[in-house]
Amino acid sequence: MASDNELIIGCWDSGPLLGNGEADAANAEGCIHVLKYRKVWKSSYHLGMTWIIALCADSHCYAFDACALSPEPENIPCKSGQKNKQSHGSSKIGQIEKAEVDTLKMVHHQELAYNAKDVCVCNKGEIAVAHSDRVVRLYSWCSFETTNTSKTSSNLGKFILLIKWELAGQVNRIDACLTQKYGLILIASQPSGGFAHLHRKFEKYHDIVAPTLTYYPPRVTSSNNLETRTWLIGNVNHSDCQITTTTTINSDKPSSLVCLCTADGNLCLVDPTRDNDNELVIWSIQVHTRSELFALCKMKLTEDDGDQLVVCSWDGTTYIFDVNNNALCFPLGRSCHAFTAGLYAVEPGRNSPVLIYSTFDCNTLIYYNLHIHHIAAQSLHSIILADHVLVKEFQSKNIDPYNPAELSKALRYILYELPNQETHC
Repeated sequence: MASDNELIIGCWDSGPLLGNGEADAANAEGCIHVLKYRKVWKSSYHLGMTWIIALCADSHCYAFDACALSPEPENIPCKSGQKNKQSHGSSKIGQIEKAEVDTLKMVHHQELAYNAKDVCVCNKGEIAVAHSDRVVRLYSWCSFETTNTSKTSSNLGKFILLIKWELAGQVNRIDACLTQKYGLILIASQPSGGFAHLHRKFEKYHDIVAPTLTYYPPRVTSSNNLETRTWLIGNVNHSDCQITTTTTINSDKPSSLVCLCTADGNLCLVDPTRDNDNELVIWSIQVHTRSELFALCKMKLTEDDGDQLVVCSWDGTTYIFDVNNNALCFPLGRSCHAFTAGLYAVEPGRNSPVLIYSTFDCNTLIYYNLHIHHIAAQSLHSIILADHVLVKEFQSKNIDPYNPAELSKALRYILYELPNQETHC
């Protein structure tokens, strides 16, 4: 039985600016909320300037044990009874009563490096962290041997730096991807739709030993901005081979697909194991949006075996794609500054596809009960091919229903020309 998935949200408040115009990072208030079963399940407050994964811009890294309670729960200021629900399967997070929320227990605190932007869990006990100075660091957890009576948040172990990569462009997102050729690889986004494969080996360049990088540059056109931010996500699973491309996808092997999304609306699905540039891109599409795209996610939304790709824009417009380049779009109607999608526990024992928006008016909207069964729009051709009786009927008239041109010609005659002939008669 699958375990219930939780959503972790981190926030920070720098408070009033200091006299020199900088934020008072030393006294900033931060908190982490764990959402589960349509409510705040556990929380921890007064962390400093925290990020959503408790990896702070001021170099502090916090680790929490959600299965254990803090021995001294903190007071959570709240207003009783403000637990609101909206229609259409959405929930709004209001103030939560103190008795309903447990406090997370902090089990580790360590200073790593400043200005973290993104984090990715690689192998067991390893995390990769991207920083705003175009550097990606890989850490491994090293446990200390301690007695049961002396296990505190400072002596369980620590993160050890294994390797550091310096990239050419800004990194907005890092992720791991399971490939047929290299196994589990670490990838990092680069501006304008490029990305890099971060190898765990070193090479010598002019008497300088440096970690190996393989760059996949973007396709330069007259319309794209070479400094546009890029989001990526790896391990995109596919269910079939219906993609019309020169690249052959074998569904029996581990997925090696990566999706890239630029802020100006270009999305593409690529296979990072392909050496030929012509076979690297499986499909590409330009989304016409009035604002920037951000927060590329993947989720299991439909009954198909493959993943769906979800991306949001600043004005709340949400786009959903499948691996066959079928898409749907809907407007939220509210401006958003954060978005994510995935399978989360709306009820005990059931993980459901959920869309989560954080709006500029300080609301968190959680949409569930989505009831989307297919991304692709149903066409008359697909309905006919799915009906064996209709297929045999067309074949009896010497019409090949599997030939799109021949079937279209026959349908045009049946729908338009044949009724006109009967009317004149």
